[in-house]
Amino acid sequence: MARIFTQFYDYVEREEAAVQPVIDQYTAIQQEAAGLFGSNVLGEPGAARR
Repeated sequence: MARIFTQFYDYVEREEAAVQPVIDQYTAIQQEAAGLFGSNVLGEPGAARR
């Protein structure tokens, strides 16, 4: 039973390592978008027409 758990744990670690760059990129994009929306560079669609 312990061997199965160890294999599963190793699998999860490999998958997390493979996905981590995507998560990091997503986080960076999310932070950049929040900064742009906060600085009014981007706003709600149609906001300029109001």
